Amino acid sequence: RSAPWDYHLRHAHRRTGRRRSFVCPGPLSAGNAGKFFEYLSADKPIVCTISGDASESALSQAIREHGLGVCFEQANESIDFPALCAYLECQYTCFVSKSEVDFQPDHKYIQQFSYEKIAEQFYRLIKP
Repeated sequence: RSAPWDYHLRHAHRRTGRRRSFVCPGPLSAGNAGKFFEYLSADKPIVCTISGDASESALSQAIREHGLGVCFEQANESIDFPALCAYLECQYTCFVSKSEVDFQPDHKYIQQFSYEKIAEQFYRLIKP
């Protein structure tokens, strides 16, 4: 049986024309690291799910330590699943009541991955 907010979360972007969060699959690796940094630049909460038996991935640590959203790791299911449900219920309640979602990220952490900062670092590497 699906949660009461499941349908609304999956279809909310059709009604509002925008998404309120991003779903980021998997651990931080070459395949999805770019997606994570793109999600950071959007300044929206990240909902991350990680399957497998490895726990405390770099991605989950970054999300938790810097207030970027919520991360569910299958290896920590007994702790992470209730936390994921509570997070989604809180965000759904905000959505239904048309109030701002609960999102207070560490902007200093996010800023270090902005295109402006990356371009500046790249320029320092290639400048004669």
